[in-house]
Amino acid sequence: FQITFIEPWFLNQRLAFQTDLYHRELGFYSSLYDIRQTGARLGLTKALGSEFLIGSVNYTLESIGIDNVDASAPKIIRDEPSSRLVSKVGAALAYDTRNNAQLPNRGQRTELLTEVAGGPLGGETDFYKFETRSSWYFPGFFEGHVWEARGRAGVAETYGSSAGEPVPLFDRFFMGGVGSLRGYKYRAVGPYSEGEPIGGNTYWFGSLEYSVPIIERLRFAVFYDIGN
Repeated sequence: FQITFIEPWFLNQRLAFQTDLYHRELGFYSSLYDIRQTGARLGLTKALGSEFLIGSVNYTLESIGIDNVDASAPKIIRDEPSSRLVSKVGAALAYDTRNNAQLPNRGQRTELLTEVAGGPLGGETDFYKFETRSSWYFPGFFEGHVWEARGRAGVAETYGSSAGEPVPLFDRFFMGGVGSLRGYKYRAVGPYSEGEPIGGNTYWFGSLEYSVPIIERLRFAVFYDIGN
C-alpha cells in the first residue's frame, strides 16, 4: 500500500514537495524470508539555476525487518532483527540533458546520490551510502534506433555505534535481472552464504545497448552488461 502526494509549486516556487506513506510486504526477494516495510518519506526537488541541474533532499523514517524466516536460512539471515527503526536523510544532484524522459535518443543523465542513517538522526542503525549513475544516449544508424551507454557504482558502510557490524541486509547492493545485470536471476549476482545471496557493500556496473523499434512502445535490443 502506498499513498503519494506531490505539490509541484510548493510555497509558490518551482519547488516540488513530495510525501509518501507506505506499507509493503515483499515475498519475492527470497524463498527463505519475507520483508516487511512501513514508513514515511518527505522530499524536496528543485532546479538549481539551470533547467538541466536538479537537486533534491529527503528524509525517511521507517520500520523494516524480515518475517517467516526459514529454519534452513543462513545464520547471517537469521541474525537479522525482525524489526529495526531506520531514520535517514538523502540528497541527490542530477544533470539531465535528455531530449525525452521516456525514450531519449540524445543527451545524458548523470546523478550523485547519498544517504546517511542514524547518528544524530536516531534510529537503530548507522550507515552511509554513496552512488553515482550515468546514462548517455545517441542516435543509431537509422531513424528510431538508439545507442545507450550506462555506468553505475556504489559503496555502503556502517559507522558510529554500528561500526564493524554488517551493513543491514536491505541496504546492501544486489545485481541481476531486468534493469541491472541482465542474463542473471533477480538479485543473483554478488556474495553468497550457504547458497543464498546476501548482497555486497560495493558494486560497479556498465552496459552498452543498441535498440530498434518494432511497434510503438515495443523495441528489440542487443546489449552487453558487465558488473561486480
